[in-house]
Amino acid sequence: MEIKVPTDIQYSYMVFIDHYIRKFDNFPSMKIIAKSFVVNINAVRDHIVSLVKKGFLRQVPGRQCYQRTIKFKQYMASWPRGGSAK
Repeated sequence: MEIKVPTDIQYSYMVFIDHYIRKFDNFPSMKIIAKSFVVNINAVRDHIVSLVKKGFLRQVPGRQCYQRTIKFKQYMASWPRGGSAK
């Protein structure tokens, strides 16, 4: 069985998303993530889709936004550095 873990950049996105939600109580838009990482919005979309496939995020039915899954929260809580950025 293959264990699906985030890449380093995906982990950085997860840290950003986690901190953003804690601060604003809302999932950041792809535009906000792209601006923060100084990348194209398509690059953000690709990483978000990968995180969905790996089970860390899920799309909210009928909406254009995402939610953290229990797997996301457990992964962040178990990270040795407590979910701090690399």
